[in-house]
Amino acid sequence: MRWFGFILLVLLASCYQGSSNSTSSITLSPMQAARGETVNINLTGITLDGAQVFLGGTPIAYQKVATQTLSIVLPSTTPAGPQTVQVQSGSASATATLGVLGNVVPGQLLVTLKPGINPSDAQKQIGALGFTFIQLPQPLDSSSSDPSNPCSGSLGVINVNGVPLGQALAELEQLNVVYKADPQSAGGADAVDYLGAIGAAGAKGRGRSGTGITIAVLDTGVTATSVVGARPGAVVAGDLVNLLPGYNFVDNNTTVTDDFVNPSNQIPLHGTPIAVLAAGAKLGVASQASVLPVKVCDKNGLCLASNVVKGVCYSLSQVPDRSKLVLNLSLGGDTPVDVLEAILSYASSKGTLIAAAGGNQGPDGTVAPLTPKHYPAAYKLPGLVAVAALAQDSASGRWSPASFSSRGANTDYLSIAAPGQDIAIGQYTYQGTSFATPLVAGALAMWREANPSLSPADIQNKLKAAATPLPFSGNEVGAGLLNLSSQP
Repeated sequence: MRWFGFILLVLLASCYQGSSNSTSSITLSPMQAARGETVNINLTGITLDGAQVFLGGTPIAYQKVATQTLSIVLPSTTPAGPQTVQVQSGSASATATLGVLGNVVPGQLLVTLKPGINPSDAQKQIGALGFTFIQLPQPLDSSSSDPSNPCSGSLGVINVNGVPLGQALAELEQLNVVYKADPQSAGGADAVDYLGAIGAAGAKGRGRSGTGITIAVLDTGVTATSVVGARPGAVVAGDLVNLLPGYNFVDNNTTVTDDFVNPSNQIPLHGTPIAVLAAGAKLGVASQASVLPVKVCDKNGLCLASNVVKGVCYSLSQVPDRSKLVLNLSLGGDTPVDVLEAILSYASSKGTLIAAAGGNQGPDGTVAPLTPKHYPAAYKLPGLVAVAALAQDSASGRWSPASFSSRGANTDYLSIAAPGQDIAIGQYTYQGTSFATPLVAGALAMWREANPSLSPADIQNKLKAAATPLPFSGNEVGAGLLNLSSQP
């Protein structure tokens, strides 16, 4: 599912410098920028006469600003994420890395305050920069006083009032009250025998059911009583044996009804079938796991990163033994979010398991020459399981990457693959890495049930070792097809 989120870009605290020799270098100001914004390039040991500038390997026009400074404007087609800027003149050449903000909400930034900071003090400092709060800072987890827990801080949303996002981020990073400043990016919530394909019956036959484990479904909500499909015998969300009360961060209330309708095909619901796949009594993997519904995406599939951050902190606060928590993140976007990465890293350090959708951007050349990374799946965190989607050939029964599943030179983060096409629930058929991910989340619940003391990284390694190999590269399917037939 698309995720329209507050996604935090990987903030570069200092200029990366590189060159072909020790006398040539460049620095960028700012070090991050959105498409359409201007970046100044300061040169050392390089003459402007005859200089060529490349962004991500592609020549780009520039303007001379001063004797040793030039500027570029980022094209609207610039891929998100780290991009190499190279300046070459004669035999001199130097490079630096620019953080490109991808699908972000114009004019808005996400600000996370350090734990213990008085929000009013922060408002004064941030206001002095000319920025105003759209959402005042609120504690992410008022019950936490652990300074190592990023959820101990407060989160707010600001309007930068016309200041370029890259410049605003650089200014905010200088404030001693700010833990992380990030763009509000725009992403989204990303009929085969899928249970048979992953060997779920084998695990259930060994008594694995996810008992004692909570799977937090951060999504469009979970409808507890609605029918998924209208025909007789259609699956109801009541198939979830242990559905817990949750929270709605879209509307700030406790109503977590799933009101999503896919605009491309009018198929309803997203979070509900995901919850059923993870822990449904009949159609799910971990049939006795508890489901914590956390609504962070609206009816259009817009998942603001601020809501996702709040949702993760809320999930952590609801499960005191965080090693018994699995986070299902069937959402994502092209722009990394620092504070979300920090919170997920903290969660992993406490034993929380994470399953994240690998992306629906297809192979290289589909949406860009190189398929963009998909966050949070692309975060390099121990134990974070990034999931690719598989499709089954109806004639041969063979599994291969689904046409939409992100794969290519950039997708070195994929951990494992699971069925993600023709997933029939009720009268509807779902597809996407969003729907492969809960199968893995359910599997992680089983692995944690069987191995209460293993670290997330150890469980991830065991999950990958048990996978069924496929004749595709790791950048396409990770370690292979999820396999529960003999383990745990």
